[in-house]
Amino acid sequence: MDLAFRNTLQETLAKVLNQCASERDVVAVQTGKSASLRLTIEKLTDYEHCEPAKPIILEALEGVRWLADFYRKHERLLQWPL
Repeated sequence: MDLAFRNTLQETLAKVLNQCASERDVVAVQTGKSASLRLTIEKLTDYEHCEPAKPIILEALEGVRWLADFYRKHERLLQWPL
């Protein structure tokens, strides 16, 4: 799961991450001309059974919330251009 920043280098986001305490395993990755903050979550592979999918979907929603909160908390450091 990525939070992308256009026209940004991975090294720039990595420097921001080094300045911010994080309880999640988030990494900076290069994604073409952009860079992203990436959270790794379990992939949903079974689309036929709802019960096994619930924890994976909840983890994904929590990841979205965490990335949004991280951005709000560190918005000053993450403003474009970085």
